[in-house]
Amino acid sequence: VLEQVNHDESSFTQGLSYGYGNDGKIHIYETTGLYGRSKVRRINPDTFDVEISVDTGRAYFGEGSTFYTDANGNGRLIHITWQEQTGFLFDSDTLEQLDQFSYTTTAPGHQGWGITYDASQHEFVVSDGSTNLYFWDRDTLVEKRTVAVTRFDGR
Repeated sequence: VLEQVNHDESSFTQGLSYGYGNDGKIHIYETTGLYGRSKVRRINPDTFDVEISVDTGRAYFGEGSTFYTDANGNGRLIHITWQEQTGFLFDSDTLEQLDQFSYTTTAPGHQGWGITYDASQHEFVVSDGSTNLYFWDRDTLVEKRTVAVTRFDGR
């Protein structure tokens, strides 16, 4: 541990990533959960102050998120929800919501848990709490493939 910093103790952190915004500066991005309290935040990495905070909406329990760069070189943030099968795309500088989309994962829950970005493949890797990982195309958000994850013994 190099340093310990203060953090909002009421924040139920679900997603945490960082990246260079369109302003050329590095930012930390946090998404938080709980119905009625879910937020998307941009945090200053030098002071750890919340620079921008956007409410997700009372109907959504925010889960994972990740920073990525779109096909045009723009910094973006993708954010998924727990049980609502809904995701959001944000501008990484302003946290303006650019789009909303629907997705499907493993039945019966069809939940969204974690999401990360593989820049080498231009795809998102999504988990839902099951044994499956979903791979979504960066530009279309279409599922490219699903991989079942097991232990060495096959369970």
